[in-house]
Amino acid sequence: MGWLEFVAEIVKTIAWPLAFIVFVILFKLELSELIASLVRRALHAKWGDKQLDFDAVEVREKAIDARKKAQSLPTLSKEEVEEAVSSLLRKARTRPKTALIDSWESLKTSASAATGGKGPDLDIGIALKDAGVIDEEQLKLFTDLKEVKDKVKFLPEYALDAETAANYAEASSKLEKYISKRTSSPH
Repeated sequence: MGWLEFVAEIVKTIAWPLAFIVFVILFKLELSELIASLVRRALHAKWGDKQLDFDAVEVREKAIDARKKAQSLPTLSKEEVEEAVSSLLRKARTRPKTALIDSWESLKTSASAATGGKGPDLDIGIALKDAGVIDEEQLKLFTDLKEVKDKVKFLPEYALDAETAANYAEASSKLEKYISKRTSSPH
């Protein structure tokens, strides 16, 4: 094997990997936009005969609806809400998925404490309603918040924006404060 054959073999060996690397570098922006748009549209998961759709747009809309529903919670002062929401809003800017899940966990902990709750999340919401802590509309808000959290668990971090997480965090914090206030004072 002469030196020309040796060089030809090296070029043949590295040509395709090098072409792929150049392609990725040249089209990095377009590829990232394509991947992001595919993720934003919808993620699908199939397990056996069950199929789940995780739609980032639906999550965003439900978080906005939850925030609107939480606006109608009575007996909460602006200071109480701002105090509860401020740290979660800061976290929502940098880690939206973590902020959303943390705000749910905080709400769930508060709701569990109010009911002495053991059992699934939905049972906790129903126990709150049965105890007269929340009404039907607030139970619906609790259920919507749980549904959004369940969907977000399966979304990648970059599929969730800070505004959606902030809306969710605000709604769950308001409901949490409301539950805490109702259970700490006689109704």
